[in-house]
Amino acid sequence: MEQFVELLWAHQVHGENAQLDRDVRWVLMEYREYPIYLVFDLDMIHLTTIDRKIIAGMVRRKLQEDVPKELLVSDFEKLFEDFPHASVKLRYKMRQLLQDRQQLLCDLRLNDIVDAEFTKTQVDVWDPMSVLNVEIVEATVRRHPLSIGKDRANQTHKKVGNQLNALRFGRGFAVQPMDANSGSFIGEAFKVSTVLKFFHPPGIRDRVTARIIGFREHIFTVSHGVCGDINAAAEWSFATLFQRVQAWLGVRMHTVHPDFVDSFWVRTRGGTGKATPHINMAEDVFAGLNVMNRGERSEHVSILEYEKGREVSFNSSSAQLYQKSAGMVGIWRSKDITEATTVMTT
Repeated sequence: MEQFVELLWAHQVHGENAQLDRDVRWVLMEYREYPIYLVFDLDMIHLTTIDRKIIAGMVRRKLQEDVPKELLVSDFEKLFEDFPHASVKLRYKMRQLLQDRQQLLCDLRLNDIVDAEFTKTQVDVWDPMSVLNVEIVEATVRRHPLSIGKDRANQTHKKVGNQLNALRFGRGFAVQPMDANSGSFIGEAFKVSTVLKFFHPPGIRDRVTARIIGFREHIFTVSHGVCGDINAAAEWSFATLFQRVQAWLGVRMHTVHPDFVDSFWVRTRGGTGKATPHINMAEDVFAGLNVMNRGERSEHVSILEYEKGREVSFNSSSAQLYQKSAGMVGIWRSKDITEATTVMTT
């Protein structure tokens, strides 16, 4: 399976909450037979927890293994003074033997870092959710953090930075961004290979004819009260009815998830969203604008249907509608809309 598909779990805040991190590693353990990877950002200078210190040691070792010896600097630690951040891709690796865990700490030179409580609970005995049960697959250093800006209210979109971080490690010709409120089942998964052929329709194998491929969505919260019913109807109208017609008109716009996207194209055209938090509040819709402004197509198919959940309470629905309304107003102040209107036929 790993030759054809992989799941990248982009978890930007991994390492900040010990209990949440253990829950994440439990999921990785449960599905360790599948190509599931965790992708996150790591500050190599401010290592505030034992877990982060251990992961940082693994990152250092991985970088030393990957970099040719003739390119290694004499003082390897000085590298992180100029490039203090690292994008990390890891997967679960079971270390049930005591000597394996002890050897890992010895190789990382962290025996003096771990305290007695950590040694008692995660070294002397096997803890399946311990940080010792992970392995670094890929790592790359960066000069700047994922979210840039001194003022917290004006920092760049953390969601967009998280997506870009995952795109760095994505392989294959297509990527499918998905939120936590999306779902599917094996019957729909069998159709994915057919849908991906719309990138290269029969008879047109020398070029890609679409950059984004969208599909139907079933809002499974439709039966969760009046608010759930109203939100489900609104979301289904936008994501299915409108998108289908807009694709036929050649002006389809969507918020990218869970659409299929040309992986190479989106990585070399600025990513799936915009960074600024005010003008581009509805950040992902700009992938659709980017496609249209560059003369590419965004398609919609009806043979595939994924699940999506929406708000079911009045307060959360109001907050979501407020955010969307503010985002739509902000779009009119964007450069992308100006470019789109200049290329539209009148």
